[in-house]
Amino acid sequence: MSQHAVVDILLNDAGISDNPTGEITKDGFERVMQVNYIGPFLLTELLLPALRKSAAAAKVINVASGASFQACSWSNRGPNCLSGQEAWLSDARTPCPAKTGFQQMNTNYGITKFMQVAHMKALAARERRLKSTLHAYSLRPGYVETPMTDDPEPGGMNSYAFCVMACGAEGLTCTQGQPGGTCPMPPQNGAATPSFL
Repeated sequence: MSQHAVVDILLNDAGISDNPTGEITKDGFERVMQVNYIGPFLLTELLLPALRKSAAAAKVINVASGASFQACSWSNRGPNCLSGQEAWLSDARTPCPAKTGFQQMNTNYGITKFMQVAHMKALAARERRLKSTLHAYSLRPGYVETPMTDDPEPGGMNSYAFCVMACGAEGLTCTQGQPGGTCPMPPQNGAATPSFL
């Protein structure tokens, strides 16, 4: 901030898909939670003074995911995993419970993406109350071909099975590895939404 007192746009696009070893960071948080949510949350809050100084209407954009709609089931934490502050604090500090039976995922990824959406909704409301020109957005780019989607769950679901599930949720057919395929979409198409905003 000493070199850049004004920030016009902040795009939070950090994301890791899983934490197979159940790592807890030095700060005491589950690794996916810290990388995907806590880090971008703190960066956003720390940069708010510089964003509010923007001559244009500054923007904060969080790249979320369709996984936010299945946050609790993806984390194997039960349907009330986001029911309140106590549940969230517990989830943020502990690895996901072990899989039981047939379960597609076992990661806090969906919870972190849900929290990104909730943060932007709260930030937008706060800035409106302050009559600030700062705008807050969250977006879901769709299922994009990236290194993260090449191996969505090491040792678990393979990338093609995940592609069938993710594309099917969008009403699309998995065209992984097919030239000109639309699901997953190429990275340049996935970048279109944040670029538009």
